[in-house]
Amino acid sequence: MMFSCFLDVIPTAKGRARFTRKGFAYTPEKTRAAENSMRNILSKAYKGIPLDVPLIMYAFFLVPKPKSVKREFPSVKPDLDNYIKALSDSANGIVWKDDSQVIQIHTAKLYGDTPGIVFGVDLFVTEDLHGLMPLLDHLAAHEGQGLGSAPSEGAFPAPGSDRTQ
Repeated sequence: MMFSCFLDVIPTAKGRARFTRKGFAYTPEKTRAAENSMRNILSKAYKGIPLDVPLIMYAFFLVPKPKSVKREFPSVKPDLDNYIKALSDSANGIVWKDDSQVIQIHTAKLYGDTPGIVFGVDLFVTEDLHGLMPLLDHLAAHEGQGLGSAPSEGAFPAPGSDRTQ
């Protein structure tokens, strides 16, 4: 891995933009404070120039465990993608020029004894696609039956039918 660090912060999700009565958009204070905190940590930890190549981002968000836990994993709000947005925006101009360079993400939201973010960045190389080829081949073979489209007739057995027929 090219760069990795631990951000000693309580993970904070990116809040939605707010609007004034006059229609001007602004970032909520909680989001701004969290992003500034992450920027400070990243600028101290990363000593290189901002990267300008395709990248892989690793981010594991360790959230505080509530006193009474009903789930093994924190499958509750805030959403994982909003944590990712806050972190990736914070790394703009420090670790990379722009978060649009991140073309692959490995991430999870987990309970942690010590809240924080385990963050890493690596160069994306064409060989990284080889591990994805079986999935891409499978999707190509099932075109029209994939995500976002209705399954073809017979793709699922009718209720009460025997699957072994």
